[in-house]
Amino acid sequence: MSMKLKWTSFAVCVIVLVALVLLWNAEAIGDSGVGEGRGESVWAVGGTEEMRSLSPESASSDASRPNSDRRLLLDVKGTATLELEVVDDEGKPLGGRVDWSVFKEPPLSLGMAFAGGRSDLMSREHEGRLTITVPAGHWTWLRVIGKARRFGEFASFRRVAPFSGVQKERIQFRAGLRRIHVFLLSNDLRGPVREGKVLLYRSPLKQIAEPQLVRAVHTDSYGYASFDHLEPGLFSICSPGSKPKNPPPATARQILPPSMPVLESFVTLIAPEARSRLHLTVKGVFARNHDRPVKLLARRLTDRVDEMYPLPGFLGAETEVFEQDFYVDLPDGDYEFQVLPLGTAWIEEGGKRIRVKGDTRHSFGLLANPYRCDLKITGPTGYALPVT
Repeated sequence: MSMKLKWTSFAVCVIVLVALVLLWNAEAIGDSGVGEGRGESVWAVGGTEEMRSLSPESASSDASRPNSDRRLLLDVKGTATLELEVVDDEGKPLGGRVDWSVFKEPPLSLGMAFAGGRSDLMSREHEGRLTITVPAGHWTWLRVIGKARRFGEFASFRRVAPFSGVQKERIQFRAGLRRIHVFLLSNDLRGPVREGKVLLYRSPLKQIAEPQLVRAVHTDSYGYASFDHLEPGLFSICSPGSKPKNPPPATARQILPPSMPVLESFVTLIAPEARSRLHLTVKGVFARNHDRPVKLLARRLTDRVDEMYPLPGFLGAETEVFEQDFYVDLPDGDYEFQVLPLGTAWIEEGGKRIRVKGDTRHSFGLLANPYRCDLKITGPTGYALPVT
């Protein structure tokens, strides 16, 4: 019995001793930071991996070793590594500078990505190779600037889609690299236009010649597209539904001169609103002594600044009783018709306002104002002022 008691006591002592050792090791691990969510790094050494704590002392001492073939890979959650290689047309390294901006959503223009004064605009010099760290799952815009042996200074833009881990990008510059980046926005400027058809025309130097269609592209889900490998010339870039003769911002014009073999530019287009054809019939009765024709305008009723659309031609210029048809394309919306000069004619009740959407027909009567009184006011310069 005494022998069994001795063995039991010995076993209890061993268990207590093991527990103390385990407790001491747990405290040591807690003090070192392991298990508290601190970052770690992976050193790649000859194909093997060795785990080390990410302390400033260890990182600086190992990174400063001369002729070391070790490369520190930060295994930090939420970051990604972008390895850039910039070469010329012969495949040789091409030094210069790289600027980059990072966004959760793609910017609506390159001007926003590289605007001066941005606190998050990064920049770094390189000799043909560069490694940068960006947030994982974000969009990255690159601006690569340098000077090539064959064609002088250049600047190129690249968009990198969201990624994680390590991604390699090789940028090679060759003579003839001319590109136009296009950003297509909605008419209310609230966001991009997806799958919008953008047309590229070569504009002739002589006005009498017609522009020639060169290419058509569709924007992606973020309203972006590009025309690559373009020949020198004058170009018109047209948003969906617009034509080269339309004014900005529905269209844009770009010159790619032959003296610059590497040139990239960007334009921002605003898609025009949907338009509908209005067939308007106006019947009018004017007095014999009515000696002034009138002009019709369609005023769009919006919460923005008034939009006025004059209808072609004049009314009542030669006849007392007339009926005239108008065919005009107007943006969809609500309109109110007005007569100029003000007070010269009345639009019959119920015909002044209309909603235009799809092919629309409308008509109203127009009566001359019999109580009109003309005033002639002479200004300080001696000239009559145009007041009715």
